[in-house]
Amino acid sequence: MFPVMTPDRFPKGLRNVGAAVLAVLILSAAAGCAKTSDLKKEQEANRIQEVRIGALERDTQTFISRHESRLDILERQLKNLQGIQLKQLENKLRILQEKQLEKFESQLQNLRGGQLKKVETQLKNLQGAQLKNIDTRLKILRGGLLLVKRSNKEIIKEQTAIREAQERTLFGQRKMERMITGELAKFARFRLEAENDLDKMRTRMGQMENLMRSSIARLPAKTRADKAFRQSHALIVNGELDLAADSFEAFGKKYPKDKRRAEALFRRGQALFLLGKYDHALIPFFGVVEKFPKHKLAPPARWMLARSLEETGDLRLARDFYAQLITGKTPYANDATRRVAFINKLYPGSAKSAVEKPGRRGKKK
Repeated sequence: MFPVMTPDRFPKGLRNVGAAVLAVLILSAAAGCAKTSDLKKEQEANRIQEVRIGALERDTQTFISRHESRLDILERQLKNLQGIQLKQLENKLRILQEKQLEKFESQLQNLRGGQLKKVETQLKNLQGAQLKNIDTRLKILRGGLLLVKRSNKEIIKEQTAIREAQERTLFGQRKMERMITGELAKFARFRLEAENDLDKMRTRMGQMENLMRSSIARLPAKTRADKAFRQSHALIVNGELDLAADSFEAFGKKYPKDKRRAEALFRRGQALFLLGKYDHALIPFFGVVEKFPKHKLAPPARWMLARSLEETGDLRLARDFYAQLITGKTPYANDATRRVAFINKLYPGSAKSAVEKPGRRGKKK
């Protein structure tokens, strides 16, 4: 902070003082070598020199005090000068920074448009596991944009785009789940229909086996009634089901008191059932159940009546007749149990009525 003081920069008074001090030192050196006779002279001279040195010291102190005040003034001027220079430098630096920031912002705004379009297209194409990478890229992009005071509206738009993509994926997953449940329901319905068709085939095969077992040769042929009944059996065995149904009906009307009237009703219903005329088969089967409840053909007639009701769509009444077969411990109990389980799958809410007083509902019908 202070300038270097060289000998040529000292004032003249200080130069004289230095010369005097040098002379004293020389004299004192010479005094050591002088003779004893000159000691008094030398002492007197030394005293005079000491007085002069004291005066010179006082002069130097006054000079130093003056120069110290001047140095204080110079220091204050230097501080003021430094403050002014610092302010000027700060102003220049601030102006330079503002110019650089404006330049950087303009460049960033020019780059922002193209980069944002690229990011939006990438966000729309990416799915699944790539969403994590998008989140990291978005965080980096947000950090860079926050340095230049990016607006909150753009961030909200990006977040809504991500939410919409997630909602679309969730909607697709739910749609796929609904499709799978629909296919499972279709498969369950197909399985039930297959079981129903299998039971139909078993019933038809059982009826045909019973017809084939009944030997026409063993039937009596003494009376007209025997011949008519034998002829009706021959028609049904030969597959002429329409004629057989009409023949058994005519037999019942012509011989109302014949002991084979129950079998004639059953065979008529059997022929109509094999023809697929389930609504017509209801009357003869119900006649056997109602008029001949203790006949040996009553259980199969009840079974065929329930099957005919099921085919016509009256599943609840069919279930009641199946329940009668189950509670009566007939040979058809197992098949009836399977059919009741099948109907309960279709109408689970009314499963109680399958075993509650089935006989009354059947009689009323």
